[in-house]
Amino acid sequence: MDSALKNDFYQNQLVSDLLPLVEADVRGQRMSAYIGAQKLLDAYFNMLKRE
Repeated sequence: MDSALKNDFYQNQLVSDLLPLVEADVRGQRMSAYIGAQKLLDAYFNMLKRE
């Protein structure tokens, strides 16, 4: 189950599009890792709500 959830999360188109942007902001210290993770999770769960 854990691997299925991870696969679904990382294969989600919105998450795939946002991930490099969030990673760049975290590396550039414009965003904390916590906020970046929250942003990705929010996008993922909001997408699930719409389906």
